[in-house]
Amino acid sequence: MAADSICGQCHGMDEILPLSLLETYCLPILTYAAPAIKMKACQLHELNCCWNSVYRRVFGFHRWESVRVFINGLGRLDFEHIMLLKRRRWLCKIRFTANSLAA
Repeated sequence: MAADSICGQCHGMDEILPLSLLETYCLPILTYAAPAIKMKACQLHELNCCWNSVYRRVFGFHRWESVRVFINGLGRLDFEHIMLLKRRRWLCKIRFTANSLAA
């Protein structure tokens, strides 16, 4: 719903603005608490396809066109790499936390 709302209000604007709004408001919704759970490869692939659809919609790509190189060309990460980065950061924070889970 958040993505549809942003895309519905951004007609005629430069494409980077809606992309920035989507990354600011929608990406945190998709990635909230995701580093703490173990996703199956098919689930991660589905979310990556959804995030690729955001790029297709904003920049006018067709469904059958790959946006992987385009995303990298913009200097951004695809969803799978975003998740890997978030998981790594989360694990580093857990490692250095003061909380103890020792029994």
